[in-house]
Amino acid sequence: MVLPTKKEIIKDRKYSLKDRLKLAADRFFWNTYELSKSKQETLLHEGVKLFEHASLDFEERSIREYLGGLNAMDDFEYLIKIEDSIYFDPNFGWAIKDGKIIKESMPRCEVMAYPSISSYLKMKSGSEKVIEVKKLLSFRDNAEGNYFHFFAWVLNRLWVMEENNELSDDLNILVSEKIYATTYFQFFLKHSILKKHKIIVQTNQWVKAELAYFVQPHGYKPKYWENINQLIQKSLNSSFVAPKRVFLTRGGSDNRQLVNKVEVEALIRKYDFITIDTAGLTTEVQFFYFQKVEHLLAIHGAGMTNIVANENFSKVRVLEIMPKDRIASHFYWLSNALGFDYHNICLGSDQDQNLNFVVDTAKLEEEIQKLLKV
Repeated sequence: MVLPTKKEIIKDRKYSLKDRLKLAADRFFWNTYELSKSKQETLLHEGVKLFEHASLDFEERSIREYLGGLNAMDDFEYLIKIEDSIYFDPNFGWAIKDGKIIKESMPRCEVMAYPSISSYLKMKSGSEKVIEVKKLLSFRDNAEGNYFHFFAWVLNRLWVMEENNELSDDLNILVSEKIYATTYFQFFLKHSILKKHKIIVQTNQWVKAELAYFVQPHGYKPKYWENINQLIQKSLNSSFVAPKRVFLTRGGSDNRQLVNKVEVEALIRKYDFITIDTAGLTTEVQFFYFQKVEHLLAIHGAGMTNIVANENFSKVRVLEIMPKDRIASHFYWLSNALGFDYHNICLGSDQDQNLNFVVDTAKLEEEIQKLLKV
C-alpha cells in the first residue's frame, strides 16, 4: 500500500480548499510505524495471482486488455498479530502506535483520510475517554460503507482468522457505528460466528488494545465466498418464490444511471426480466431475490454482490452493463471464484458530466438473446 503524498492531497479537487489543507496537515503529521519495532508475529503472508489463467473470451478488445492486465496482478493476503498497546482512531479506524500510523491496519487505502491531529492529542492528554480491551480484530476499513467491499475485504477477515486458529472466544471485534447499524452487518451478526464475539461499536471514542490483529484477505478467494454462501443458504426460507430472470437497476441519486432507462426497461420486459433496485431493501430480502436467479442482467454496482446468495451457481449466467470509460472487474473475478458464467460486458457510452451514460438498446438486445441462448 502506497500512502498518498501531501502534494497529491493538495491537488485532489474532490475536496474543498479548506478540507484539502486540513487533510494535507494531517498527512504531514502522520508518519508510518515499523511493525518490526514491536512484539509481532506474521502468521500469514502470501501473494497469489488468483486470476492469471482466467478466461478472457470477450469480443471487445478494450475489455480483454483491461481485465488481462488486472489478472496478472498479485493479490496479497496477510495476518499479523501484534502484542503491544495499539490505539484505533474513531474517524477512520487507523491503528496508531507511538504517534505513528500502522499502514497494515488499513490494507486497501484508497482514500486520503487520516486521523484528526487534535483528537489524537486530546486523547493522549487524557481529555478524551478511551475504551480499553485485551484482544482485538478490527472490522474498520477505508471503504467499509461499500456493500461489496464489506464482503470481500472485511467479512472475509473472519475466515483468515479461523483458518489460522486465532478466533478465540475472548476476541473483541471493532466496527464503526455506521456499519453496525446496517442490515447486512446485523444479518451476519445473527447468522455467523460473529455472534460468539463481543462487538465494540466505535462512535467518537478511541479504542486501545493490548493485542491486535491486522488482516488482509484475498478478496476473491473461492473458499471464503463459499463460506458466506453456505451460511446464507442455512438462514434463508426456501419457500420464498424468487425470480429466475432479474434486471438489477440503480435507483435513487446514485451515479452510473442509464439515461435511456425507460427504453431499456421496455426492452427487458419482452424477455420476462423482473426489475429490482436493491436500494432500501433489507439484506435478507436482497438475498431472497437472488437465491434462484439464473439470468442476471445488471448495471454495474454493489447490488450484484447478492449473487453470493444463489443456490446453484452452475445455472447462473450474467450480463453486466457499464459505461465505456469505467470498466470494472469485481464481478468478473467473483464469477471465477464462485463458478457462475460471466457471459459478457455490454459497454455503453462514456459517462456524462453527471456520471450517467447511455446504452445502445439494439446492441443490448443482441447480448440479451445470447445470454438467454434464444
